Amino acid sequence: MELKKIIDKFSKNLPLIKCFTSEAINDEDWKDIQDAVGQSEKLKDTPFEREDIKISMIEEFDLLKFVEDIEDITMKAEKKFSLQQKLKLMKDEMKVFQLEQADYKGITWLIRGWDDINTKLDDQIVAT
Repeated sequence: MELKKIIDKFSKNLPLIKCFTSEAINDEDWKDIQDAVGQSEKLKDTPFEREDIKISMIEEFDLLKFVEDIEDITMKAEKKFSLQQKLKLMKDEMKVFQLEQADYKGITWLIRGWDDINTKLDDQIVAT
């Protein structure tokens, strides 16, 4: 029974632990988290840096009452991070394509390779 109590007490902290350790959280997002929890009287004069956070601080500073705000910030950061990863992948995939300029009857020019690029972009849009 004692172990179950310890596990239950710890498991309440899991949503915040997940948020604090998300690779999607950048400095700007961390500042938003700091602003959200900065409303706490206990944190007003206490530095709250990501590298220094401990599980004991969650209870000590009553961070569980900010879990919804922190989860919202984390969710936005993860969506932004996912889009950045997809954009990077798309840029890398597009590097292999080349446009070629070809003379057409000596009066104008044709651009070749556009169809391949357009098809790839359409596939990327459908995939997202």
